Amino acid sequence: GRLRELEFRKLSGELVSLDLARRVLFDEARNARNAWLSFPENYSALMAADLGIDASALLEVLLKYVHKQLTAIGEPRDDFAAA
Repeated sequence: GRLRELEFRKLSGELVSLDLARRVLFDEARNARNAWLSFPENYSALMAADLGIDASALLEVLLKYVHKQLTAIGEPRDDFAAA
């Protein structure tokens, strides 16, 4: 009975495989990382104009701190079995 229930939950989309969950987590983490890596170049000129400061200096500072933050965050954990 329990196996049929699990099969039903899987077919209904309520349950997903661990491999699929890991792929989705990896893809989402990579997308977030890429968005943050492109943030300084996409917004530093606009932010500098709002602040009335040099855009290249702001870009340099933003790049440094974005890279520092991404390094601190590190790799996403995907230990779903422990949760």
